[in-house]
Amino acid sequence: MKFTSELFDVYISPARTPTDRRVDVAVGVRVSKKAVVRNRLRRQLKEILRLYLRTGSSSGYYLRVAAKPPLINQKFSQIKKQIEAVLDKIK
Repeated sequence: MKFTSELFDVYISPARTPTDRRVDVAVGVRVSKKAVVRNRLRRQLKEILRLYLRTGSSSGYYLRVAAKPPLINQKFSQIKKQIEAVLDKIK
C-alpha cells in the first residue's frame, strides 16, 4: 500500500509475523547529489520515525519511506508534521 505526500512516499506491507517491524528510509541521488545532505535527511527521518513508532503499536508491518526532492528545503519541524500526518492516516 502506498501513501503519498509532497515530501515523501510511504510504502507499507504486512510483516511475516505479527511481532515483526522493519523501517527503511531511502534518500536517493534525485534528492541531492551531496552525500552529506542525503545522510542528514536520512538521520532526521529515522529519528522522527523512531520517536513516532515508540509511542504507538507499530508491530506487524514493514514501513518504507522514500524521500522526494522538495524535502531538502524543509525544516525538521515541518518534516515531522508531514510524516506524522501521513502515518496517522495509516492507523
